[in-house]
Amino acid sequence: MNALARAPNLRSARVLVTGGAGFIGSHLAEALQRSGARVRVLDDLSNGSRDNLPPGVEFIQADLADETALAGALAGVDFVFHHAGLVNPVAAVEDPVRDFDTNARGTVLLLRQAIRAGVKRLLLASTNLYGDAPARVGIEPQCLLLEQVLVQAAKGGGQA
Repeated sequence: MNALARAPNLRSARVLVTGGAGFIGSHLAEALQRSGARVRVLDDLSNGSRDNLPPGVEFIQADLADETALAGALAGVDFVFHHAGLVNPVAAVEDPVRDFDTNARGTVLLLRQAIRAGVKRLLLASTNLYGDAPARVGIEPQCLLLEQVLVQAAKGGGQA
């Protein structure tokens, strides 16, 4: 039995997987569904495909920056697995504003909307977590620091 199947708090829980039509996100959505979770996926399909989704998963095609769609996707959700984002370093250099809007701003919007929606826990997936970065980010008072850091980065980026 896999670890997800043993997690009693995921059985019949409503979960949202952002970036769930991508390779990792779609496999996570499938595993969560097998564990008994009710799975919703939010993806703009810029890196994924609807064909990757397992049958029975609720799908919302939208960008993280679409606050209305994001609020709707989070309605009634217990847990969020955040896998959405742009990961191509060449594209990030070519269009850093798009990269920032999607990755940093999108994550801040997700955190803010998740807090408003009463999400119990948000798990963040990031390639940065393979290095020396902290391995735990969630919606808890001490974890709101992430939002503050990203907001300060956005403000600082616009200052001369």
